[in-house]
Amino acid sequence: NKAIHHGGTKNRRLIKANKYFQLATTAPDGRPHCRTIVFRGFHKGCTKYSDCAMTFITDSRTEKIADLKANRHAELCCWISGANTQFRIAGEMSVLKATDNDSDPQDEKIRAEFWERLPRHTTAFCTGGDPGKPLNSQEEGGGEQKEPEAASKGQQGHVPSSSSVELSSSDVAPHKNFAVLVLEPTYVDQLRLGGNQARWKYTLVSEEAEGGGGPHWKTEKCVP
Repeated sequence: NKAIHHGGTKNRRLIKANKYFQLATTAPDGRPHCRTIVFRGFHKGCTKYSDCAMTFITDSRTEKIADLKANRHAELCCWISGANTQFRIAGEMSVLKATDNDSDPQDEKIRAEFWERLPRHTTAFCTGGDPGKPLNSQEEGGGEQKEPEAASKGQQGHVPSSSSVELSSSDVAPHKNFAVLVLEPTYVDQLRLGGNQARWKYTLVSEEAEGGGGPHWKTEKCVP
């Protein structure tokens, strides 16, 4: 945990208070993809992931899911202006989503807990049209364009598909399009700028790599 807890709990508090991160993934054709994603907190509650694992929610139909299916390696980046510090956090990202096959009970529990505690206006994205699909898409085999449906009141810019359904507080089971992302950090690059510049790199070293003793973090202080 040293990479996240360096300097006591200060860095953990800084990261936790930062709501927005940039998530970089690699597309199946090798092109880089980057987007802003909302941080939902550090994982807690099951033994499958560490207490440094970082959680996010998304629509399982987005391109990031296809990217992560082809390559689970991902990197997060954030800038914390109050501390003049940039964090780059890399590792493998797990996708917890609905599946027709038997899924891990711990993953299902995490997904269900997120769904239960999040307000329905936050998870309403699950019922819209496919993310990234043109609003004025042409009907297959015809030249006539479809008119987009009017945006729902209070959800400016959101255009639901014709098959959209309303979510209510009684929807206990997670929607089929609802997914949770869990990044398990294996590398952290902390860069502090300003008048007191400094840089630290933290790498998670496996037990096998260093002759036993369990996984631990290797720290290097570097040129900024």
